[in-house]
Amino acid sequence: MGKQLLPAALCLLAACAVLPQKREVPPLARSGWFQLTQYRGAETAVQSLLAVEPGAEGVRFVQTDALGVPQTRQIFGRRGWRNDGFVMPDAGARRLFTALLPLLAADGAAVFPQWRRQADGAAACYYDGAVLLWCSRPADGGWRIDAGDGVGWLVRPLEE
Repeated sequence: MGKQLLPAALCLLAACAVLPQKREVPPLARSGWFQLTQYRGAETAVQSLLAVEPGAEGVRFVQTDALGVPQTRQIFGRRGWRNDGFVMPDAGARRLFTALLPLLAADGAAVFPQWRRQADGAAACYYDGAVLLWCSRPADGGWRIDAGDGVGWLVRPLEE
């Protein structure tokens, strides 16, 4: 068990090291509520909700469980990511929100110019040098986002 946790922890730490630190806040072409389904290999899916809204301080992401209890709240602004409120930081959620920004922004390709974006049909993969950060593609009326460590999300917009 311990031998399996070490590689997973190292992947998570490496992924946190390559998150964007300082960027221009992208104007969003889409915001609102989204249904999230998280997959981890063959494990059972975890459902949650996500609210994304632009604001004066940046783009605010609030992830809740099905009852509306906040799981994580983050703001992406000019100084990078920061917590919003007293909810504990969640590096996995921050990775998801980072991957969502190019999908929600008016000019998705310009959100993270420091990373190499490689398109393959409808899919787009982002790399920091040779390290795969994530791939995203249209799926089920939304997007499927897959990190390089076996974690994936299905993100679907909710009708208002």
